[in-house]
Amino acid sequence: MVTQSQSKKLTYEGSVKRVFQPEQRTDLLWFEFTDDYSVFDWGKMPDTIANKGRALSIIGAFFFEKLSHPEFWQSLPSQPCLKRFSAPFLQSRFSHPVFRQMTEQGAFSHFLRLTAEDGRTLSSAQAAASPEPVYMEVQKAEVLRPVPAVLLGQTVFAYEAPPDETALRLVPLEVVFRFGMPAGSSLKARLLKEPDYAKVLGLSHMPDDDARFEQPVLEFFTKLEPRDRLLSLQEALLLSHLTPGQFEDLCEAAFDLSLALYFIFAEKGIELWDGKFEFVARGSELL
Repeated sequence: MVTQSQSKKLTYEGSVKRVFQPEQRTDLLWFEFTDDYSVFDWGKMPDTIANKGRALSIIGAFFFEKLSHPEFWQSLPSQPCLKRFSAPFLQSRFSHPVFRQMTEQGAFSHFLRLTAEDGRTLSSAQAAASPEPVYMEVQKAEVLRPVPAVLLGQTVFAYEAPPDETALRLVPLEVVFRFGMPAGSSLKARLLKEPDYAKVLGLSHMPDDDARFEQPVLEFFTKLEPRDRLLSLQEALLLSHLTPGQFEDLCEAAFDLSLALYFIFAEKGIELWDGKFEFVARGSELL
């Protein structure tokens, strides 16, 4: 446990988050979410949102902890709000080994705890009341950044294979889930440009504005390139450096987690339309 406030060093600073390395624990990282915010790929905006960073830490901890309990997953199939989705789709998800594993062990994650500057573990209530910075402590994962190169006048990115299959590493993908197509969704432009893309996503027809899907759909985008680039399923598999079986498990986990979030939001009277997941992997284990 870190006991001195200065016993950490800044290893990364993005537009809305700072990452620290506790000097006494090289296997851990501390995330500090700031009150800054960014819009799409435009970067950080000039103003801030008061207490946004603290709220993100507490909300993140809430989700990680809730989803870690097997009892939550055992109760999920019986939730009435999920009846709006295709019965065959739900049956396929709930009978899959990935879902069965969650009912036995909960959802794995790299999250460990909320912590204060001096290393004390904080509850959500303590984190909300603390006048000091609040950090999210996580297991450290290696980030293998793609190397840009210019080929035939175009910039491309080379993704190296992980040198150590036993090390925890970031899967360089953003996995976006969608329950429908609200007006203004970026999905509409892609579907208008390429109508066959609806079939690729598993949709039976071109949806109207504000249409709700019979089952969630997944899209894959790059995580570590300057802009979030839409990927085909083939390219997403190659960039992930997962086996086809491991990638299938990643997709199953994304479906399961999306349904879990849909239920959690529905409990609060909020209709969830979309979101995204990021994963870390160690061998065949996804977090």
